[in-house]
Amino acid sequence: MTPHPTDVTVLGLGGMGSALAGAARDVDARHYPGDVGNPAVEATGIGHIIDAAVARGLDASVLRSVKALADRAVAQGHGGDDFSRLVEVIRAG
Repeated sequence: MTPHPTDVTVLGLGGMGSALAGAARDVDARHYPGDVGNPAVEATGIGHIIDAAVARGLDASVLRSVKALADRAVAQGHGGDDFSRLVEVIRAG
């Protein structure tokens, strides 16, 4: 049996499990309060990580994809929403 998203602590994720469960509830409700992290701030941080990865010869393609999603959310006026808002960006295609 697959655990329900609110039961992810069963997977041994501890506090991260609680955060994921909260994000799952927000996504289900399509409610993104921005009280945990937001695309505007996270996109900046991801950009710094990309720069550091590339400087060390690491593949940053996945990080670039995530940053592109965050940048789209910001461009759509959702930079202050919760980072889980990116689900809506993915849904919209």
